[in-house]
Amino acid sequence: MEGIIIVSIVFGSIWGILRGPMGGAIAEAIRNSSLPEGGNPRELEAMRHDLEELRAQLAETQERLDFAERMLANGREAKGLPPAAK
Repeated sequence: MEGIIIVSIVFGSIWGILRGPMGGAIAEAIRNSSLPEGGNPRELEAMRHDLEELRAQLAETQERLDFAERMLANGREAKGLPPAAK
């Protein structure tokens, strides 16, 4: 029973600290640590935009590669060529 009371007091104290000004300062430090050194939010947003653009280009390239592989596989089957070595 004493253990439950002690645990409740400890967690209650931690909860109170995190909900107060100390918790706000910790949250702000975490938010600011996600920015690049000396960077600003606009630079971060531009980098996110570039990353999304690169992801779209990579997806398109993968689709084209899959299409080319299917076409090559169909050509081998139609001509009776041996399967590609792996």
